[in-house]
Amino acid sequence: MNNFNFGNYICELREKKSLSQSELGEKLGVTNKAVSKWENGVSYPSTELMLPLAEILGVTIEDLYKAISDSKSKPTKVRIILNFLQSRSLIISIICFVFALVPYGLFLIFSKSEEKMNFLIVTPIICIIVYTMFRLSFFMARKNPFSSTKGLDIFYLFILSIMIIAYIFIAIELIKNPNSFSPSVCVPPLVFMSIIHTLKKRYK
Repeated sequence: MNNFNFGNYICELREKKSLSQSELGEKLGVTNKAVSKWENGVSYPSTELMLPLAEILGVTIEDLYKAISDSKSKPTKVRIILNFLQSRSLIISIICFVFALVPYGLFLIFSKSEEKMNFLIVTPIICIIVYTMFRLSFFMARKNPFSSTKGLDIFYLFILSIMIIAYIFIAIELIKNPNSFSPSVCVPPLVFMSIIHTLKKRYK
């Protein structure tokens, strides 16, 4: 699906105006399902709706048509990769959860560290904080008016790549020495999962 650019654009403009999908639909004489289809990239507004839509959202009709044109353009390789990942968000989330949980389990079973109990208690708390923090930061980046779509795409892919590399190195060290366990080993898959969930919200 290549037309989520327009849908994301409409959604952000609607939210800035503090309008629900139903309220926007009512102003345009269409259903909230029609608005939902625009924002989800299923369809576009009809020609006769473009001018009133632009007036309600506070943009020009040229802005709307440009967004549609950009949406129909060929997606970049980075966008194709990200769109592929977000379309498989459920299975990726499960994999990330397992990759975060397995080191915790191995430490629970094999470690003889004197700090074992402290790590077992602190790790889930740190995981929740890390996930929430990164979800919030990615959400704020998405809402930043100075952030370009292309720039965000590259940023997301860069962080995803860093998380994969970081996990590999941390996991290797943990395998060599189970007592070297640190909550940091759970961070990369959690950050990876937080990005995927952000992409799902952004490109749904």
